[in-house]
Amino acid sequence: MSDGSSRRGFLATVGLAALGLIGCRRTQTPASGADESNSPAPQHPSTTQARVVIARRTDALNAHGSVNLTVLAGMLSAGIRTLSGCDDETEAWQTYFGSDDRVAVKVNTLGGAMSSTHRELTELVCSGLQTAGVSDSNIIIYDLLNEHLRAGGYEIKLAPPGIRCLGNDAIGYDDDVTVVREVGTRFSRALRGCTAIVNMPLLKDHDLAGVSIALKNHFGSISNPNKLHTNHCTPYIADLNCAEVLRSKQRLIVCDALRVGYEGGPTFKPEYTVPYGGILLATDPVALDVIGLEIIEQLRAEHGLESLMNLDRAPHYIAMAGDEERQVGCADRSNIELAEV
Repeated sequence: MSDGSSRRGFLATVGLAALGLIGCRRTQTPASGADESNSPAPQHPSTTQARVVIARRTDALNAHGSVNLTVLAGMLSAGIRTLSGCDDETEAWQTYFGSDDRVAVKVNTLGGAMSSTHRELTELVCSGLQTAGVSDSNIIIYDLLNEHLRAGGYEIKLAPPGIRCLGNDAIGYDDDVTVVREVGTRFSRALRGCTAIVNMPLLKDHDLAGVSIALKNHFGSISNPNKLHTNHCTPYIADLNCAEVLRSKQRLIVCDALRVGYEGGPTFKPEYTVPYGGILLATDPVALDVIGLEIIEQLRAEHGLESLMNLDRAPHYIAMAGDEERQVGCADRSNIELAEV
């Protein structure tokens, strides 16, 4: 069954339970207790102008690879002000968050200490949320597993007072399955208890998906990511991001590009990693992935590697997420405004 449509038909025939909940062609069915509707209105129509901000400093990391916290704080401040169009940093954060919000912060820690969302950046984002009026007890940092978070430099904290930090193995998943297009899964309970999401991916190569940035990062928000890597994760990444629990709550993306792995990912490969010294900010995950892919392709070219688009692992799911059927975001580069600060 080399043909993709034949394969999906086979999966649907065998059934969800036997195949990790994928292959189903049904209308989105929320988990019990979910607050979303069956027919979500798209947040980012593909024809809408999108903005992506890159804040970059060569001294964001020192010679030993450690974060220069003062520099990074300035980068985040400049980035959020540029993205929001506000001169005042507090007003910038309040553009996206308020005192009534309960915020889930999705980091990426699968790659260990040298390839995880920097804890320092996450702490600065949480500080920004508090500036907007969000109580620390209403902030939860999460990823797939507690052991991943620990390896990435995070301290597990299961309960208030203060900001919680824990894996889905500790917080658990929905009791019921959400089915959206070709994906069936259970979402982390961190998302059901929140009103807003901050997505904090890395900018890195991925041996199966092509790249792992904002859209792919939510594989760490579900119970069965291992079942969604066939066919280069297509259409599964695009379809997953159609889920209303993500598209209605995701307010901000802050992508960690302090180090960028342009080959050999998703694990850390020092020979294919450069100190890029950047962070990317957007509200549109598709537009951010379009710009992130550009950066990785540029780095590949600079290091004499073939373009992902010419290889058998091009991330076609990015354009798919921005198509007329899904409308998760803007995949048209001509409609993406890039601001560099």
